Amino acid sequence: MTTVELAWAAGLLDGEGCITIAKQRRKDRSNRPSYHLRVGVRMIHYPPLQRLQQLFGGRIGQYLKAQRGWRTAWDWVVYNNEAIALLRQVLPYLVTKRAEAEAAQSAEHWRHPHYPRGGLLPRMIAEREELYQRLRTLKRYEFNEPRLKALQSGD
Repeated sequence: MTTVELAWAAGLLDGEGCITIAKQRRKDRSNRPSYHLRVGVRMIHYPPLQRLQQLFGGRIGQYLKAQRGWRTAWDWVVYNNEAIALLRQVLPYLVTKRAEAEAAQSAEHWRHPHYPRGGLLPRMIAEREELYQRLRTLKRYEFNEPRLKALQSGD
């Protein structure tokens, strides 16, 4: 993959993408939460999503229209290990979502393909919950003067 392709993907992710952790309660007897790292892009123009899929894998699905008169939108998504691989590659080129990408890939447990027998260990649940809350907090920033200066200086 070329640096131009990585920079293009980072720009698309910065402008149209979303880095999230989905949290769900399991329906089994443990009632423990499950967490899934998700990186996605939603837009009405399909070809860029096809290109993302060619470069990084993932899936493309139709987004259901929320209101009458809206145009059809499409979602491209990658989860967990694929999401980590994507974030590692585009991180040098990210601007707006750099802090979210760094936080998301900081947790080593996303890289493990199998859970321990009986589900996540309590320490893993605590780590994922902390990361879930951290990403939620990072999404609430505003471009006030100190934040803008920090971004411009590269901090």
